[in-house]
Amino acid sequence: MPNRMEDKPKFVDPQPAKPTTGARRSQDDPGGFMGRTLAGRYAIEEFHGMGGMAYVYRAKDLRIARTVAVKILKPDLVYADRRMVEEFLNEAKATANLSHRNIIEVSDADRDEDGTTFLVMQFLKGKPLDEVIANDHPLPLERVANLFEQICDGVRHAHANGIIHRDLKPGNIMVMADGHGDEVVKILDFGIAKAMTATAKVSREIGTIYYASPEQLTKGSGIDARSDIYSLGVMLYQLLTGAVPFDDDSVEHIIYQKLNFAPPLLRHLRAEIPAPVEEVVGRTLAKDPANRYQDATEVSRAFWRAISLETGVLVIDCVDAATRGSLTGASVLVNGKHAGQTDARGHWRQSGMLPRQYLIEIESPGFQNRRASIRVEPGEELTITVEMQPEPKGDLIVACGVAGAQLELDERKAGAADENGRLFLEAVNAGKHQVRLSHPRYQPAEAEVEVGIGDQAFLDIALAPKSISWWQKPLIVGSTAAALALAGLLVWWMNSRQIHPGKDDSLVLLTSPTPEITATPSPDTSPSPAAETSPTLLPAALPSSSPKSLPSPSPKSSSISSPTVAPTAAPTVVSTIVVPTIDGGLIALRNKRYQESVNILRQFPKDPRALKGLADAYLGLNQSQNAVLMLEEVLKLEPGSTDILSRLGDLYLSLGSYDKAVERYRQLLNWQPDNPSINYKLCRAYFNLGDSDNAVHKCGHAIVKKPDYEEAYKIIDQAYQKLKGVNGNEAAKDFYMKQRTKNDNNPLPIYYQGLAYVRMKKKGDAEKHVKLLEKLGSPLVEQLKAAIK
Repeated sequence: MPNRMEDKPKFVDPQPAKPTTGARRSQDDPGGFMGRTLAGRYAIEEFHGMGGMAYVYRAKDLRIARTVAVKILKPDLVYADRRMVEEFLNEAKATANLSHRNIIEVSDADRDEDGTTFLVMQFLKGKPLDEVIANDHPLPLERVANLFEQICDGVRHAHANGIIHRDLKPGNIMVMADGHGDEVVKILDFGIAKAMTATAKVSREIGTIYYASPEQLTKGSGIDARSDIYSLGVMLYQLLTGAVPFDDDSVEHIIYQKLNFAPPLLRHLRAEIPAPVEEVVGRTLAKDPANRYQDATEVSRAFWRAISLETGVLVIDCVDAATRGSLTGASVLVNGKHAGQTDARGHWRQSGMLPRQYLIEIESPGFQNRRASIRVEPGEELTITVEMQPEPKGDLIVACGVAGAQLELDERKAGAADENGRLFLEAVNAGKHQVRLSHPRYQPAEAEVEVGIGDQAFLDIALAPKSISWWQKPLIVGSTAAALALAGLLVWWMNSRQIHPGKDDSLVLLTSPTPEITATPSPDTSPSPAAETSPTLLPAALPSSSPKSLPSPSPKSSSISSPTVAPTAAPTVVSTIVVPTIDGGLIALRNKRYQESVNILRQFPKDPRALKGLADAYLGLNQSQNAVLMLEEVLKLEPGSTDILSRLGDLYLSLGSYDKAVERYRQLLNWQPDNPSINYKLCRAYFNLGDSDNAVHKCGHAIVKKPDYEEAYKIIDQAYQKLKGVNGNEAAKDFYMKQRTKNDNNPLPIYYQGLAYVRMKKKGDAEKHVKLLEKLGSPLVEQLKAAIK
């Protein structure tokens, strides 16, 4: 049956819109809105199209200087049906709550002073799907599968949020190119979408007749998500054949066919359609919703299985960017869905990946989230190394010597001091923070402290007791005298041992001020503060040798500063100590202060993190041999680490230590035997050692896994010449012929087989390969022509 879709108008305007006051209407602007600014924010720039409900314009958001699309409800509909306005605004509420890469973003909805009702959306540059079908038919099955899966993903997300579209059709699907040149689908126009309810009934806003489900065409039928499944089936039918299942000049005839007949078989319109695909489409177009697929994802997966495309394997290798160590337990999300966690080696592996584009997200506590768009190819294993950057955080230790003191960090409660008057806070955002300590019997104290990325900051605040009454002073005299006596003994002990505070930073002496004692209190004078306990002579003990401990400061690695302290009844002593740690050395490394990083990290000779950082620092200083030594030490601590084996192999290869490179790459292949990159690198090492047999073998294995591996072909070609001299060309020709039997559309084996014929003085055979390359449109054709000349 002929498809008359192209003869029918794309947009239908049921009646002329009422002119907008003061607006100029023309063919280029039928709505008359160009030049206006809606809600004082959206400047209308260009007319882009219209549908039954609204005009669509390109506009400029003046507040954030961004180009947007504005959909303006036709004025005649506003005047004729106020309910239409409510449903139009409901579109904004429904769509704004949908956040998915395959659904258009809606950012605003409003009414102007004159009643103009509009919706603000993401401005898209692309082509409607119906235009793609018309221009590119017939579409390859893989392209159909990629487009259809994205549509299904967006529909599934809408259904999961209680929204049915009701008007799915190619005209409401936009196809764009992303930053990598891959096709991305956006679903538009949820204009008649409603919250899914069991009582939702068919209404006059049914979808376009070609794509409407039978229940949408039957009065009194309930509408649910399975109605969208039917519309998906119509679009899949059209993607495959270029035609809709039911078509006629009469709307009544189309409805009758939909309710009573089966659609024409796909293979009658496109002979190469496999029978399993016919079954998938037939089930999707079932007249009874109960006989259809019940979920949009189920439809796309069934279609992928039906077309029998070869799947691929995706491996994520997750490492700490600062330490280069494996990151265990990182969460992996694929297209927004949790797909698992990295194992003890920092690896996540998923086989059976359909060949398409995926959005990969990696999350791990203490690290910044990473996301990337990658493509999995059929029959290949793709390994992606993801370097996770640590979050800009550090640790903070606060010591005040008062148990139970309450701590507020940036005006938020952070906890209470322990029995030793200390509080440890981990994962504090890097930067300056306001600290406030309070206790019922002490004056509150405030200070500012700066926490560095990866550092451990120490803040010491000596709290001053609150003012006391005159009758308490005799008690204080005794306690003060005892404190002074104790201080004198301490000074005598220090002098006897030649310890001089201020000259040796390893000892910090903090003394609270001695309250002034007055014999007779004066009514005009405020009572002097008095301590309830003895003055603090030494800071509270620092944490012990736990992982969160703070080492004793030394003149070379510590600094003491005094942040501003709010006035209290007595001066408050505050000191901040920043102690370099392994993290501090890694921060210096990230900031390219390589020598400083080496000086710090050399203090931790048995820590893998420090050793990995040292290797990177030495590389920054162009000391590759030292970097190798550090990585070899790490390998002793972490045997079988694929990351370290790979780095060592690469370093040995760059240093010309090819035998060592072979050793490390062979160990690495025990873990990743099918990795084409490792096989290629091992091939290079063998080739440089003069072992052409093994070089050919390993590069050949790389080509099996990655047929377009041009670098591997280059080395194989050189190795065959080196291996057997003149006879090597014959062996090379046979090898390339074998590769061509696997894929005759791959230009690489054709080109190198042509080169082999050139070296064998068989010009006629070489010129035949020139014609083959010309047929494929390969740029290698010019190189082969130059070789023949």
